[in-house]
Amino acid sequence: MDEPLSELVRVRLSRNQYRTLSEAAAVSGQNLSNYIRRRLAAADALAEELNLLRQAVNRLDQISQAHAAAVESALLARAHARPEQIAIAHAAMKRLGIESLPA
Repeated sequence: MDEPLSELVRVRLSRNQYRTLSEAAAVSGQNLSNYIRRRLAAADALAEELNLLRQAVNRLDQISQAHAAAVESALLARAHARPEQIAIAHAAMKRLGIESLPA
């Protein structure tokens, strides 16, 4: 349920800003107050979406770093493994449906 609109905010605009906003409100079929209110709400929603996107990018970066560390560890382990150990690992991966690296 929407709250009743009771608070008034006065904002100074340049003539050009006022004209631009008034024209955009008219084109959208809204009065100026409603148009500005909707634009503010959209800006808030966009800010929240950008924040969520930043968080997702940070998680991807962390996953990428973890992936790089896992690959490095696997390569180091493989460098020290005997051929029969690699064959055992490949057989286990095949059973799990995981494609192994070529020998």
